[in-house]
Amino acid sequence: MSAPITWARICHDCGASAEFSLPSFPLKAPAFMKVMAVVARTFSGWTYDQHGFALCPKCSP
Repeated sequence: MSAPITWARICHDCGASAEFSLPSFPLKAPAFMKVMAVVARTFSGWTYDQHGFALCPKCSP
């Protein structure tokens, strides 16, 4: 049985958000790699501060 999964980030400084949802999970290897590439692009530039809080590309050091 598959279940939906969502990856999300909310910037600790400015409150900006980014989200990527996938209707079903798990996926077989080729499709999984394609989905993970989209997730990586969605969150490109996002970092974490020393306390583990997410920071958007605008607020990242």
